[in-house]
Formats: sequence, structure tokens, C-alpha cells
Amino acid sequence: MPEAALSATASSTTMRAETVTLRLALSAEQSVIGGVLSEPATFAAVKEILTPEQFEDPSCRMIYQAILDEHEAGEVSLLTVAERLERNGTLPVVGGFPKLVQMAQDVIPGNAVQSARVVRRQAQRAAL
Repeated sequence: MPEAALSATASSTTMRAETVTLRLALSAEQSVIGGVLSEPATFAAVKEILTPEQFEDPSCRMIYQAILDEHEAGEVSLLTVAERLERNGTLPVVGGFPKLVQMAQDVIPGNAVQSARVVRRQAQRAAL
């Protein structure tokens, strides 16, 4: 196989691997958010693992920051997080209330902590 063809194949394979990695990272980030929104008690463990800066996706980062702010204010729930995002003017940016509901519904119960570890590993790899 000519060198140019090998280079193109390697480049294509690298791009596909990066796309899969990004999809997995986004899926893990959404799983963390959904897990916390559906089971707010899990946030105590999740916050020990993650910071907002470790989220690659800007929407997930904004939602996580709102969860953190609501936790510090006293109560995390789907409604309080949505209200916080609304007050910040970011609810439409993250996809609105329907997106928050979808994240909370599309989660495997009890998976938020494991997903948080995956997000943390992804952030650590990206920092290298």
C-alpha cells in the first residue's frame, strides 16, 4: 500500500477513535448529571470526585455548576437546578427543562458515582 494511503488510513482511524472517545465522555458526563438529578443523594459522593472544570461538554459543565450551587444552597432537585439555570440565563443554552428531564430519565440507577470516575479519568487523560 502506498505511503499516502497508509497515512490517510491512519488519520481516518485516529479520527474515528477520537469521535468514539468524545461520545463516551459525553455519555458519561450526561450519566453523572442524570444520576444526580434522579437521585440527588448521590451528589455527596460525586462532588468528592468531580469539579465543574472536568466536564468537557459546556452544557454539562453549566448544569453541574448549577447542581453544585444548589447543593451549597441546601437542596438539589430537578426543579431547583432548573430554576438556578433559569436565573443564570443558561437554561435555554443547556437544552431547557426537557433536556434535564431526559437526562434524569435516561440514566441507569446507581451509576452516577461510577460515571463520575469515568469523567475524571477522561479529564486526566485530556490534561496529559
